[in-house]
Amino acid sequence: MSHYPILSWNKAHYGSWHLHGHCHGGLVKTMPEYYKRKVMDLGCNMIDYTPISYSQVKTVMDKKVISKVDNHGE
Repeated sequence: MSHYPILSWNKAHYGSWHLHGHCHGGLVKTMPEYYKRKVMDLGCNMIDYTPISYSQVKTVMDKKVISKVDNHGE
């Protein structure tokens, strides 16, 4: 998990996740394609100011696509 969103993260092409905060949901609206990847904004306002479990995050992430942006594995 990172405070800031990043475009390319380690092992993204293998399905690793990128969890971040900072944006207060702003990028979810302006960059919807980014959030089809294994990325999730976990800022408190995005999760209704309540704790979220690993299994809840995993359920969301399991539905997302593996990033093709990072070409280190190709």
